[in-house]
Amino acid sequence: MKTLKWSSWVMLVTGVGVSTTMLLTRSTRPLAPAANDATDANEQNQAVERDQPEVYQSASFATVPNRKLAPAIPLTPDKTDVPVADITSEPANVVKVRADQVLAEVNGKPIQLNDLVPLEAQETEKTMTPEEYESRLSRAIEMELTFQAAAAGGVDLTPEQKRRVDGVAQRHEATLQEYRKQGFTWSSVTPAQVEFEKRLISALMLQQNLVAKVAHVAPAADANVQLQYEQARSEVLSRLRALGNITVSIAEL
Repeated sequence: MKTLKWSSWVMLVTGVGVSTTMLLTRSTRPLAPAANDATDANEQNQAVERDQPEVYQSASFATVPNRKLAPAIPLTPDKTDVPVADITSEPANVVKVRADQVLAEVNGKPIQLNDLVPLEAQETEKTMTPEEYESRLSRAIEMELTFQAAAAGGVDLTPEQKRRVDGVAQRHEATLQEYRKQGFTWSSVTPAQVEFEKRLISALMLQQNLVAKVAHVAPAADANVQLQYEQARSEVLSRLRALGNITVSIAEL
């Protein structure tokens, strides 16, 4: 009887042990693959981060949500919608002056376009802004008044001043020769421009001589003396304008 009880007890303990072993074996089998998968995934992620940027991963593109583009802002009609042809063809505020047009008369002497700017033989008109036209016309009138006053008062250029006027053409010729040495055979300075420059310089020097005759002052490096000369020159030109018979034509816009 005791032997039977002892055998039953041994079998019970053995069964419990076997059941426990089987239970532990079954419960741990799924954990091993899962742990391995997590480890492999972690290693793959680390390898991807080491080998190439994340922006090139296909998973990254899959997870980026699609965005709707913002609607394009319409162009401003009065700025960028205007065709190029319309912009360039808009007439500017300029004055068109014909070569044969009498712009003014100074004591009966007509002032024309070639008195305002250098004019080539083939040119029939020039365009300029109203400000440029007024400034050049005023200068041309003052130049003609100067020539007439100098001729009436017996005022002429000094020998030194004449050499300076003649030096204008010589200076341009020397520049052209220098260009030719460098392989250039042309010059942007035309004979008409040279003559206009000579006429302008002659008028300025005659004004100096008229001022020296009347006010006994000449251009100087000293600021105070130069100021006195400019004031005297302005007074001389104002007097010539007041005494002269000047008529000005209305320019065509």
